[in-house]
Amino acid sequence: MMPANPTRSDWPAPASRAAEFGAMTALLGVVLSGPLAMILVTTTHPQPTWQGPALYARSYHWVQILPYFAGLLLVTGFVILVASLHQLACRELKPLTTIALIFTSVFATLISFNYVVQTTFLPALVRDYRE
Repeated sequence: MMPANPTRSDWPAPASRAAEFGAMTALLGVVLSGPLAMILVTTTHPQPTWQGPALYARSYHWVQILPYFAGLLLVTGFVILVASLHQLACRELKPLTTIALIFTSVFATLISFNYVVQTTFLPALVRDYRE
């Protein structure tokens, strides 16, 4: 049983390491899917303003899916972090961390579905697009 006010040395080592790994993975995902990916896409192959699917398909380049792959890293890290924090939480906080796990699961499912569509389905549609 953990003390009421645990210090870092009281935390279970595997859960603590997993929380650190999740936090670092999520942070890496934020940086790679946000500023770095946007700089790369906008300087190499930006999409023009929306004027219809034909122009979108003609302007599409594989580099535009990189932010979504990095976003999967962000989502994975966030799930690991929240699950680890739930494991580390004291008994009094378990109801709140359980709610956090539920919301994290919903978030991860919706965002991951979007990212899978963006990285698999959309490139196939663009590749086979016919006017």
